[in-house]
Amino acid sequence: MSHSQTVQSLHRGLDLLESIADASQGLTSKELAQRTRLKSTTFFNLARTLVERGYLQKSNTRPVIYSMGPALEELCGGNVSTSRAALDESLLRLSRQFPAWRFVTAEAHGVDIRIAHAIEPARPETVLHDTRKWMPPYTSASSLCHLAFWPSERAKSFQAAYPFPMYGVGLWGREEKLDQAIADFRAKGAVEIYELSPARMAVPLYNRNNQLVASLGASSTSGLEHAREDLVAILELLKTEAKFLCPHLGRVPSET
Repeated sequence: MSHSQTVQSLHRGLDLLESIADASQGLTSKELAQRTRLKSTTFFNLARTLVERGYLQKSNTRPVIYSMGPALEELCGGNVSTSRAALDESLLRLSRQFPAWRFVTAEAHGVDIRIAHAIEPARPETVLHDTRKWMPPYTSASSLCHLAFWPSERAKSFQAAYPFPMYGVGLWGREEKLDQAIADFRAKGAVEIYELSPARMAVPLYNRNNQLVASLGASSTSGLEHAREDLVAILELLKTEAKFLCPHLGRVPSET
């Protein structure tokens, strides 16, 4: 169906809802308008309607913060808030066992990979949300994890957007070396890069429909020297948490 045959106002309302669903801390009207590229009048009319229907809720503060309303939570079956709570739980559990490591979840937005949740050694009991930090394409474990476990067409789009000679040659030297590493990652079910500082690793996060929705990663905040048993233990913990998270990851992140 061509775009001219669809309802533009519905597209705009859905854009607004998707933006809210992707922001764990809510968004101001200015932020929402910027994300959806709506004019002020259009935005406020849509927001007012969605608040009235219970799909959005607004704070009594200044600036006003919009967040998911009870009707949207009910429509999603609780999946959005449940997945966030489960991700927070996993990161806190990992951090408590290995407090010197940084743990993150990362999601795809188009072909770009963005950190969605993070916990830092300096703040071991605080999970950061929606950091808006983008991961480099061929050097971060999170990006490599998506590249390794995406469907082939998606991986090709990533490589077309980030040509290897420009973005990957510095770390890998030859494209054949990267291809071999990707094959090894797939065989192991995880990304492991220990010969560089910081040591880093990541595992894919699948939902119940076996769709890749994110990655769960760890990176060291110290030097290159790590006991082999610690590296093995952390990777096994990541895999264990990935299994725990699978039933909670019912919603695929939006491709913005």
